Amino acid sequence: MRCLARVGLVACACAALLLQGCAALLEFSPKQLAEFDGAAREDKKIYVAVMGRVFDVSDSGYMYGPGGSYSVLAGKDATLALAKMDMSPSSFDPKQLREGLRSMTPEHVESVKGWVGMLSGKYEIVGRYIPEFSDDDKDEPAVDDNASDATAE
Repeated sequence: MRCLARVGLVACACAALLLQGCAALLEFSPKQLAEFDGAAREDKKIYVAVMGRVFDVSDSGYMYGPGGSYSVLAGKDATLALAKMDMSPSSFDPKQLREGLRSMTPEHVESVKGWVGMLSGKYEIVGRYIPEFSDDDKDEPAVDDNASDATAE
């Protein structure tokens, strides 16, 4: 099985989790998601993506909206930032997602799964986040998912 543009075994486990329960929802590209930062749209909607799920966190605008303590997450894929607790700009750069997923450890996956659980219990899932990978990675060899199943668990 080839997973999430061949980014590795841990990322494959992450990809399987991110797609669970999201089949009939809207799909958001990085550009589309960025419109939901609490400032760009007239309706002030705030969405945050984590492990492919797009959460409507608008009810907590005081935290996720402009000036809020979690405003850096608004309108972005926060998977890497929350997994690694790294809020630097590179954690939110869609072009660096592939490398970020490759570098996730099983501990990072467990951490971000905890965030998904918390967010799922509090906020509505309104869509799926579809990352955009560059064409530079087309020639990269596929990962053999059978090489080490223990790594993905």
